[in-house]
Amino acid sequence: HIPSGVRHFTARQLGIRDITVLAEYGQRENTRREHAALIRQHYQYREFAWPWTFRLTRLLYTRSWISNERPGLLFDLATGWLMQHRIILPGATTLTRLISEVREKATLRLWNKLALIPSAEQRSQLEMLLGPTDCSRLSLLESLKKGPVTISGPA
Repeated sequence: HIPSGVRHFTARQLGIRDITVLAEYGQRENTRREHAALIRQHYQYREFAWPWTFRLTRLLYTRSWISNERPGLLFDLATGWLMQHRIILPGATTLTRLISEVREKATLRLWNKLALIPSAEQRSQLEMLLGPTDCSRLSLLESLKKGPVTISGPA
């Protein structure tokens, strides 16, 4: 239900004298799609598709790679970029999913690069530190984190 004040205001803006035609506006299925296409054409907006999805993904990936920005900040950046380039905004879940995937790829790349840093000997030492010991289910690292179980004072 559209309030009558809104209907009258819209009719005045569009130069419609008989506002009863507004009630029929949404009854035809293709009207919304056709009018959206006309608006898109008039204001020169583009669909959220190739190459714009690629360009936005590249921007988000670069930002995710060089800094650890919050997803909300990346969402705002993406929305602003899309508006600046006159791209029709996708749904919030689509944009959120894209940001999540891009951040995951950047994080995976970081971990892969970090894994190449230690030498073979250092990797072996890390595996010994993280693996379970012979006499316990705990790793050596866990044992070292716990500290001594019994504290003995000077005799």
